[in-house]
Amino acid sequence: MDQTEFPYKICIPYQDHARGGMYTFFNYFTQYLTRHGIAHTRKIVASYDFLLVNSFMTKPGKIWFAKKLFPRARIVQRVDGAAQDYGRSNGEMWDSLQGRVSRLADLTIYQSNYGKYATNQKFPVINSDGPVIYNAVDTELFNGSARQAEPGE
Repeated sequence: MDQTEFPYKICIPYQDHARGGMYTFFNYFTQYLTRHGIAHTRKIVASYDFLLVNSFMTKPGKIWFAKKLFPRARIVQRVDGAAQDYGRSNGEMWDSLQGRVSRLADLTIYQSNYGKYATNQKFPVINSDGPVIYNAVDTELFNGSARQAEPGE
């Protein structure tokens, strides 16, 4: 195994679920960290240097708690897009939540250029710049082996 020199520990407080999107991103990222011997945990109460959270999936109260436990830890928020834009029920409430998380974050990572546009301009939820790291596709979950419906079926 190739060992990468990275003297920090990362917390990714999510369990693996085969649901696509953020879970695919975190699953692949965690596999990368493991392959390269980079320390990481799923436990928000463990010691770490970076807390990586996704949009509105970690409530601001938990992030405040983490900041109190580990005041030197940096918070990195990964943003999918504006909930109002992709039809999530109570989208404004969810976007308000991710806006509050954004104010606690030291860095914002966007999953696409469109997600960045949607949360910065179309629905001004987040007012921080940051890089785009695209989602990978989980080919076990999303593949072309399923039979396609014929027109009219």
